[in-house]
Amino acid sequence: MFIEKTDFDSTVHSEIIDALTRSDDMIVDTAIGEAISLAKGYLTRYDVDSIFKETGTDRHPVVLMVCKDIAIYNMHSVNNAIRMPKVREDRYNRAIEWLKEVQALNINPPDLPITIIEGGVSILYNSNTKRECHF
Repeated sequence: MFIEKTDFDSTVHSEIIDALTRSDDMIVDTAIGEAISLAKGYLTRYDVDSIFKETGTDRHPVVLMVCKDIAIYNMHSVNNAIRMPKVREDRYNRAIEWLKEVQALNINPPDLPITIIEGGVSILYNSNTKRECHF
């Protein structure tokens, strides 16, 4: 697995995880799966299969941090979304913002493997935002 329960020790105490999930590892696994699925949806340009099959020190540290923040937010949401700690909400929002910036090509993580399209070339094009004309 890309994220193990012990990986959360660097972000939140294990007692808090146990309290949030009532020591049910199935809730932890579900939150991790949801976080990884969400991240995969934003990292479409990258080889997500190879990114999320890594373990230990081979994992990309920022992707790991982002997924952990999303998973912890999901665990808090199951328990009590009304009393969500501000730091968890801020870290979740920052994680989603990072994923959006990567998707928009404003952030280009150099260590992530890019998906290679066989038999073709990917071209990105866009234009300036539309302006309003006042006569």
